[in-house]
Amino acid sequence: MKDIVSIIIPYYNRPVKLQRALDAVLNQTYQDFEIILIDDCSEKTPIIPKNNAINYVRNSKNEGPGYSRNVGLKLAKGDYVCFLDSDDYWHPKFLERCVEVIEQSGTEVAFVYVKTIHVKNGVELGKANKSKISESTILPNLLIRGRPWDTPACLWDKHVLNKHEGWINTRNWEDYAFDICAALNNNTIIAINEHLLYVDTEGDHKLSEQNKNIIETEKSKSLAFISQTLKNSMYFDDDLIRNQVTLHLINNTIALLILNGNKKKYINANIKSLKAWNSPIFVILISVLTKLPVKIGLVLLRRIRIKFQNHNHV
Repeated sequence: MKDIVSIIIPYYNRPVKLQRALDAVLNQTYQDFEIILIDDCSEKTPIIPKNNAINYVRNSKNEGPGYSRNVGLKLAKGDYVCFLDSDDYWHPKFLERCVEVIEQSGTEVAFVYVKTIHVKNGVELGKANKSKISESTILPNLLIRGRPWDTPACLWDKHVLNKHEGWINTRNWEDYAFDICAALNNNTIIAINEHLLYVDTEGDHKLSEQNKNIIETEKSKSLAFISQTLKNSMYFDDDLIRNQVTLHLINNTIALLILNGNKKKYINANIKSLKAWNSPIFVILISVLTKLPVKIGLVLLRRIRIKFQNHNHV
């Protein structure tokens, strides 16, 4: 018997695109899978094909994609796990290639991932720029160059996720937090140099189209979690990790100041996180700069940021 892949799909009010995603899964050349469809209390009830492989679950209230993925994880029975967004879809050979590579790897890996093609209104826009990067480890690369894999591009080893606490309930950088937690159990990954994921860039549901306030405040929440997680890990004494966590906290603080709104709560959270990674004098300096007139504080914070950017090498 072949290994089973558990495919977790959080759904909210995108019935047409969900149908496209489900069709793409059902037409995979690798057919040993289960689909766990989590309806996040949507108003638009999805049309679900009659298929024994589909397990439909509806949340009693709208909880967000992270919560829905965690519900799916608890139900997953497979040897491997994929998280497919309802508006994205796969090439027919996605599962076949991912399972083949992970099983032939000869070593334990957290996940394998494919490259991404962007689409809009059914038209291919081209290969994602980040697809030019191929990583073999999650950390420290994730903090340095960003995340060259999309969430639906990955096939995870369920053994790694069994040790994982799941998705945090934030709406930005929650995927970074998830991957970093996984890295504490297994930091090895494999890139498959094939473009087998189609990411739909259309729609106001995309975070990039939402209010900048939401983007940066949600990122601050995720950074607080990431900072605390890494502080309690073997990576706490790693100078490169220390540099990168500090850089991201400063970047987010600058972004919050630019918004010039009532962001004191999140700026203070960033400063609290900085205390774990830097000297008291440095933290006091950052705190003082956030209280100066915004234009002056931004100039000085950007100068400090350059210092950390200059050490941005593996």
